[in-house]
Amino acid sequence: MSSLRVLIVEDIVIEAMDLANLLREMGHVPLEQKQTGIEGFECAASEKPDVVLVDVRLDGDMSGTELARLISGVLAIPVVYVTSYPDDVAKYHTNNTTFPCVVKPPERADVAKCIKEAIEAHEGRCSARVTGDSRSGVFICYAHENKAFLDELSPHLQPMEVVVWSDEVIKPGQQWHNEIVAALENTKVAVALVSAFFLASKFISEVELPTLLQAAEHDGAVILPVVVDPCDFEASKLSQFQCVNHPDAALSLKRRPYRQTVWVNLAKRIKEIQEMA
Repeated sequence: MSSLRVLIVEDIVIEAMDLANLLREMGHVPLEQKQTGIEGFECAASEKPDVVLVDVRLDGDMSGTELARLISGVLAIPVVYVTSYPDDVAKYHTNNTTFPCVVKPPERADVAKCIKEAIEAHEGRCSARVTGDSRSGVFICYAHENKAFLDELSPHLQPMEVVVWSDEVIKPGQQWHNEIVAALENTKVAVALVSAFFLASKFISEVELPTLLQAAEHDGAVILPVVVDPCDFEASKLSQFQCVNHPDAALSLKRRPYRQTVWVNLAKRIKEIQEMA
């Protein structure tokens, strides 16, 4: 096997170092190790490694299984699970697909076998990966401080025969990371309600926004920013997309009739995009 760039996401530092040393002995290039799911996803999105090794039982806000689903389903990068518990090999799976699983302490032959299986399985899944032609959902990305604008927009989207998703639809007891990931994987149109709160949100900037930017670049998803509060929109990663309203005409500065006109035009644009699909 040729040399691969490998990202390790492991919250036990000494175990991550041991795994990195083993990968070097195998001729691979381990990237800087990450200890949390969000750090791991951000690194995978920016560095685009050849394969990612994920500890199944990561501590923190994002579990290893949630991270694996993001990296495999959204970033289209092969994933290998790493675990100290042999039962995890059968127990944990993502998107109805069991990832190859290395049991600690890792052995060279097992790591090589699982990496090979992960790459082969990934190549098989790529042909069935969600693309721009089959994406159909509408994803509303917003900061909770701006929920009033989501409430104004929602009635304009209800008549559409499409799945409109925001985190308002998550029910008590559901795994919210999994629900968000599933919605992002099906997103054809993303509406970003941009404000200073939006730009300051760690989860938006490190998970939702990179995922949407990847979908726009590779899968034909369309991002429609709406500036709802004064903010430095032009300095954000969303500035490459045409804003529904002028960035200097934030909706919070405008009266209700003007805002309703913006929502009507946005709904029309979403409908046009859906009909073109």
